[in-house]
Amino acid sequence: DALASIDEGFIAQQIGQIRRHLPGGPLLYTVRRSSQGGAFAGTQDEYLELVRLGFLLGAELVDVDCALDQEAIDSLLQYRGSSLIVGSLYDLSRMPSKDEIQAMLQQCALKGCASFARVIVAGRSRADGWVVHEAAEAMAQIPAVALCIGEGGQLS
Repeated sequence: DALASIDEGFIAQQIGQIRRHLPGGPLLYTVRRSSQGGAFAGTQDEYLELVRLGFLLGAELVDVDCALDQEAIDSLLQYRGSSLIVGSLYDLSRMPSKDEIQAMLQQCALKGCASFARVIVAGRSRADGWVVHEAAEAMAQIPAVALCIGEGGQLS
């Protein structure tokens, strides 16, 4: 989400450059909205097109925003090919409880379609780092990562 352009040709060229300079390494393709701390400020349709592009370009891992409605998620998953799905949720407005984070991680599993679950929240204290760690550790369905952003969440 830090590219200078969201033009499909430009993105394909950048991925080609990465592949040439880092052959064999897995590529995590992510489009983060500005509300998630990223640079993308487009519409949902533009977001869906960019994520589809990640699948079509053969990224090994593609990040899917689990805050989308099920119809939008289903429309993306039909393009997945051999890409692994990273289901992601962000709540940068607050620090959810451990139970809420666990529910968010379950949502990120995308009913078994995701290979990894990722939740990013706003940590306010060092203790919040332990809360997200414990929530992710309890996720048995798929590998999970839960992180706090902000100064209070650096431990996570």
